[in-house]
Amino acid sequence: MATIITKNSSTASAVPTSGDLVQGELAVNVTDKRIFTENASAQIVELGTTPSSITTATATVTGTLTANGTFASSNAVLTGGTINGIVIGGTTAQAITGTNITANTGFIGALTGNVTGNVTGNVTGNVTGNVTGNLTASTGTTTVNDLVVNGTVDFTNTVLTNLAAPVSSTDAATKGYVDTAVSNVIDAAPAALDTLNELAAALGDDANFSSTVTTSLAGKLSLSGGTMTGAIAMGTNKITGLGTPSLSTDAATKAYADTMLPLAGGTMSGNIAMGSNSITGLPTPTVSSEATSKSYVDSILGSATSAATSAAAAAVSESNAATSATNAANSATAAANSYDAFDDRYLGQKASDPTVDNDGNTLLTGALYFNTTSNVMKVYDGSAWNIAAISSASPTFTGTLTADGLSLGDNEKATFGNSNDLEIYHDGSNSYIAENGTGNLVLKGTNLTVESSTGENYFVAFANADTRLYYDNAQKLATTSTGIDVTGTVSAGSITTTGSISGGAITGTGVGTIANAVLSTGATVDVSTQSTGKTWFGQATGGIPAIVGRQTTNNLVGMYLASGTSDTNSDYDFEFNIREQDNSDYTTTTGAGFVWSRWGTNLMSLKRDGKLSVSDKTIIGSTSVTPDGTLHVHTGSAGSVSPVSNADDLVIENSGSGGISLLTPDASVSNIYFGSVSSNLGAFIRWGYSTNTFDVGTVKVGASLRLSGGNAVTNLTLSGASGSELATFAGDVTLSNGKVSITDTANEIALNVTSSATSVAAVNVSAPTGGNLMTLTNSHASLPYGINLSFSAAAPDDNTQYAFRFADSSDLRAILYSDGDWANHDGTYGTISDAKLKTDFQATRSYWNDFKALQYKKYRMLSDIEQYGDDAEYRIGLVAQETAEVFPGLVKEGADGNLFIKSSIIDGVINSIVLQEAMARIEELEKKIHELTS
Repeated sequence: MATIITKNSSTASAVPTSGDLVQGELAVNVTDKRIFTENASAQIVELGTTPSSITTATATVTGTLTANGTFASSNAVLTGGTINGIVIGGTTAQAITGTNITANTGFIGALTGNVTGNVTGNVTGNVTGNVTGNLTASTGTTTVNDLVVNGTVDFTNTVLTNLAAPVSSTDAATKGYVDTAVSNVIDAAPAALDTLNELAAALGDDANFSSTVTTSLAGKLSLSGGTMTGAIAMGTNKITGLGTPSLSTDAATKAYADTMLPLAGGTMSGNIAMGSNSITGLPTPTVSSEATSKSYVDSILGSATSAATSAAAAAVSESNAATSATNAANSATAAANSYDAFDDRYLGQKASDPTVDNDGNTLLTGALYFNTTSNVMKVYDGSAWNIAAISSASPTFTGTLTADGLSLGDNEKATFGNSNDLEIYHDGSNSYIAENGTGNLVLKGTNLTVESSTGENYFVAFANADTRLYYDNAQKLATTSTGIDVTGTVSAGSITTTGSISGGAITGTGVGTIANAVLSTGATVDVSTQSTGKTWFGQATGGIPAIVGRQTTNNLVGMYLASGTSDTNSDYDFEFNIREQDNSDYTTTTGAGFVWSRWGTNLMSLKRDGKLSVSDKTIIGSTSVTPDGTLHVHTGSAGSVSPVSNADDLVIENSGSGGISLLTPDASVSNIYFGSVSSNLGAFIRWGYSTNTFDVGTVKVGASLRLSGGNAVTNLTLSGASGSELATFAGDVTLSNGKVSITDTANEIALNVTSSATSVAAVNVSAPTGGNLMTLTNSHASLPYGINLSFSAAAPDDNTQYAFRFADSSDLRAILYSDGDWANHDGTYGTISDAKLKTDFQATRSYWNDFKALQYKKYRMLSDIEQYGDDAEYRIGLVAQETAEVFPGLVKEGADGNLFIKSSIIDGVINSIVLQEAMARIEELEKKIHELTS
């Protein structure tokens, strides 16, 4: 069998996917104690006698199918037999379809659906749906949970007991709760003032008592404080009971002045007597010792008025009952049995091989446990424990390891030796056998062959015999007992041998044989005596080193290397002479051959049709014109004109149109390179036919490519066929002065900037002081659009990318993230609201009922689900179609056909108006409460 690979997870309820495993691999959830594998159909299957779940395509069971956990199937078909002890719809309601459903002893558990007919007997559990008829309990008590009554309930003088304390304003309240609420309102008032009638009588039945008292007290200083219109002459009297001052003009006690709590805060050593004053601006408390505000207390306990309202509005309702303890106990027992069955098969972590299971029973065949001493998973085969998986990242085997194969990834090395002296690996591009230690890399074998991947020979060596080298699977060189045997041509710069070269002919461009020949200084070859059609190496008559060939008796062609001038032979005037026809010299311009003169002004002359003359300056194409440059190609006279002195290395002159042609194959490129001492390649001009590119560029870092024409050039025009790219810039383009104007007349994209950079801007625009960075104007009269920014290859729905970012020299000021979130440095945004821009001012109407009609929903976006699946986050907001029913003017249809809401008006303006109205109502309510409690 192949090696079994196991994987594990400690995350509760984690189940592997088909991408996590391959066929035959195991995955163990050590928290849930579950084992999974992948079958041949790439399906995840849970193993074990009692797994918590089994998923399979088709299963045929001829015996008894027992599922201690959950048996989940979307299309299970039972064609006969009896189903015993099965809960149908234990967690999710399911329909039971049949003509008649008969219970011999009764239905136990939840029954969901319509029941037509009488139900005789006890019903234990929930009844969901309409009940038409009487609920009669001959004895005992009928318990109904979550009873919702849409009509009238007549209890026929029956007392409704055991009501829970009300939570919301619509909950029913007990007599005790109402009595307590009313008692709290009375708050130990004397018997003469514990009813509203008695309070009204005490107020003189004055419906405007508050106004009367307010008018009466208007001329007096309120105990709660006020502003005096005159001075108070205290004389020698004192003002006591002063509160803590808040302004520089407030009075303060001597104790306050002596202690003076710092503005930064501190710990008081005594109490603060506020009198009738208030402490305002308190935050929401976080610990029990912190002071809190009235609004926080009201939100926790509710005001007396709210309690009275809740009591008055209480309706008849049944309190929630506890979940059936019997059902919970049954579920707990089933869960315990399921866990015990799994616990008998996976024994958990142990330091040594166990002899019994966790319950002290006999071990089951196939039981598993994790050995914490050796850090391996072991399986019980019925008689002994065996290693089931290797958990170590670098296992050590002390015996023989046998495997069907060994797979190593790129740069994963098979190493040998104590210090990794030998390595075998592949780096993703090449394969290596690297000997890094001491000694040599020795390959042993009776016969040794190196082949290509297709079986062609590179190198073959035989023990006690020859060694062979191959080219394209053909033998070219073999060793022999005396040397080497070469098949083919030997090309070498020089051949040095301590022996002889024999065994065949040495051939070149001509035909000749060298056998036992020694070519050395002083060797003499008399070319005049050689036969026709031969070539010799040696010295000609007079001691001139020569390579001479004879075509006819008196017609010699050869090279002479002159060594001096002691001979009267004119050949001595040349260091290098190629001769043609006969043995006479051609030192004039009418001769033929290649002459390098030692003393003459013409150091090199190619005569006859070539007409090449090299001295200080060279001219090609004319023998009568003085060269204007180092190399002057003269096809015809262009007139009275001379080249610029610092550009006369190559001069091409023609009496008509002229030029230079660089001709290369289609797959190659034509190049002109510009270099200097520091770099032989600083700039270039290049044409590639197959790539369809003409490049003019620089190589040096920091160099500029400039098109310069002095004051005469006013425009640079790039023209081409319609739809073609007129210019492509792979690097920087800098305009020192002027501007770039792009005019589109073909209804195509006027400017297309494409960048492959990952951390720099594709377009960088700089503006002078006082100028706009960029001005975009759309002059279209009927369909003007603005900027369309699109991420066409990614959906970064987060705050790691951004669509707009503004920063100054000090800090980041504003940013629009790729998920649509907007943030700015000051946390503000505004509206142009100058009065001189507005007219027709009117008071706004109440939006109280409109705002209450808005339905805020919790939802998920379809695009988020498509991108994130089940991990898509929920959002809270409004739905455009529902909002349009309340504020139709604030819902618009966008250019993409989708509706959008003017949220800033609802969240800002309307919300503020409603808040103002709520504040006014709260103040009015506080005033009335104050009047009632004063």
